[in-house]
Amino acid sequence: MNEGKHVFQNCIIFALLFLHLINSETILKIGSRAAW
Repeated sequence: MNEGKHVFQNCIIFALLFLHLINSETILKIGSRAAW
């Protein structure tokens, strides 16, 4: 039970990091377009 909770937390952290990377990439693309 405790092990499952730990895995679940890792999945959430991984998902948040993944979303953060996607958002950063999108922001960079929009920023570079605005700069041009």
